[in-house]
Amino acid sequence: MKREIYVDMEGNRQLHISIELTGVAETEDGAIFTRYDDNKTEYSREAGIGFDELCAEYLKYYAEPNLKQSTVAAYETAIYKYLVPMLGNTEIGILDSDMLTEMLTNVHFAGKFRTADSYYTAADTLLTSTKLKMLHYVLKSVMKYAVSKHYIKKNPCIEVMLPMRAKTIDTRKKYLEDHEIHKFLALFEGYSLTNVAVKILLFTGMRSGELLGLKWSDIDFKAHRISVSRTLTHVNGEYILTSPKSEAGRRTIYMNKTVESLLKEHRQNQRFQRKSGNDAVFTTDSGGYVLRQSLNRAFHKATRGTRFANMSLHCLRHCNATMLLNNGVDLKIVSEHLGHSQISTTANIYTNVTEESRRKIARVMEKKLS
Repeated sequence: MKREIYVDMEGNRQLHISIELTGVAETEDGAIFTRYDDNKTEYSREAGIGFDELCAEYLKYYAEPNLKQSTVAAYETAIYKYLVPMLGNTEIGILDSDMLTEMLTNVHFAGKFRTADSYYTAADTLLTSTKLKMLHYVLKSVMKYAVSKHYIKKNPCIEVMLPMRAKTIDTRKKYLEDHEIHKFLALFEGYSLTNVAVKILLFTGMRSGELLGLKWSDIDFKAHRISVSRTLTHVNGEYILTSPKSEAGRRTIYMNKTVESLLKEHRQNQRFQRKSGNDAVFTTDSGGYVLRQSLNRAFHKATRGTRFANMSLHCLRHCNATMLLNNGVDLKIVSEHLGHSQISTTANIYTNVTEESRRKIARVMEKKLS
């Protein structure tokens, strides 16, 4: 396999790959393998299976039976919006880490990629680092499936080097300082569905999808607790209640008096507005589910023009965790409260907070022993 990188008339870097086929043979178990000029051997049950064909098989026989419907929808978007247009029916046996690294670098920095017909096509926008990682994750999963089916011997995505942009300062507000909490809550005084939802998110640390997926049967006012067992997603125009992100997401959150009062007031108001048999805690005027996007819009409308304008709904979850950690709640308890599958996830997200807790230990010991 020979690679040549050159600059075209428009100043764009181009990657040209030429492959010299030197032999085709069959193993004892009937598998077909093709040997290329760089002495790499790739195995394939079907000689020359194309990437687009592999993706269709992957979605049908692996993704759909094993992954959540919302995840399958996200994977389909990644595959048919980016990966298939990039790779088309290219034989998967010739894909390697260098080729895929070059491809992802082009779409990340230049916002364009080479199609199967060797023409550069502009993407809708430059891919963010987060979206690029998602694309790489899906591609790696597809190729892992190919390895499991013995179509190829090695997953070429394992050694792909993802490009990195220069880090920029994130000016978005992620947490509320203690002195800001009352000013923030003042924006959501009085009764409305948005105000109730925002306050409960702040008090409980739930994900917005978990909150909007709650049913009244999940609320136990006598035991003062909320059972989190599902999340609401919107896929292809349909509302879908799915299981939480992980088994740890199934959890019980205890309510304080403020949360109980908010929910009781909301239930009373909802009884006068309900127009369907939907048992959901949060519903539209017609009785349907509330979209996360709708709640987001209402939240940003309420915070527009304030110091909290660049906050997101998910920030309320971070605020909840930060307040708990700053007030001495054990990291393991906070991790379980948030529904994280591993305590390391919590520790990594809230590194700055846990560092301050360590410094607090030093100050406490000095005060006690000095």
